[in-house]
Amino acid sequence: AFWGYQVEGIFNTQSEIDALTYVDDNGITQQTYGPNVGPGDYRFIDQNNDGILNEEDKVNIGSPYPDFTLGFTGDFSYKGFDLNLFLYWNYGNEIFNTVKVFTETPYEQTNMVSYMLTDAWTPDNPDATIAQLGGDRQNNYARASDAFIESGSFLRFKNISLGYTIPQNISRKAKIEKLRFYVALQNYFTISKYSGRDPELGSTWGVFVQKADLGNYTIPKTLNFGINATF
Repeated sequence: AFWGYQVEGIFNTQSEIDALTYVDDNGITQQTYGPNVGPGDYRFIDQNNDGILNEEDKVNIGSPYPDFTLGFTGDFSYKGFDLNLFLYWNYGNEIFNTVKVFTETPYEQTNMVSYMLTDAWTPDNPDATIAQLGGDRQNNYARASDAFIESGSFLRFKNISLGYTIPQNISRKAKIEKLRFYVALQNYFTISKYSGRDPELGSTWGVFVQKADLGNYTIPKTLNFGINATF
């Protein structure tokens, strides 16, 4: 399972942050989020309501394993036409979109995604669901949270092949017993709500990093034309 914090919104004012405190073992009042949090930063759920945001507030925020997978294959023919289909449906898992940790924050020297200019929190955009452009990285992005969890369900047309076989009375005039033209598409169409490049992730970092998008290479789309001739 993915283990982390749950986001319950974004701080809009400093007073919201200052109102969250706890008393430490020395009887000193401390801020729940520490001194480096400001308006526009993520607000995480204090699961045990002790006023302290720490490891004890992490919960199950998603599963990398689908509820089920389904496959469908079919071969259809009508007169000289033939159609082959292979569909793959993956449903019910989540993906930890690690790429967002880099593209939604000025982290090191990576570029940011353009939608941050319009979708990130600003005083004029208080209803945003993405934390501010700046802010404290330790609070916003160094914490594993459901801000980076997305649905990994998808339906993919793994293979679509359409062919046409010339009638033999025509092909035999060219001394060809059978002549077939075809076009084939592999991984060409995918239906998914995942915002990353490919919900069908390739290789990961071993068994302990399942369904985490680490900027993996995508499964390629291919378009092929061909001719089958039997002499």
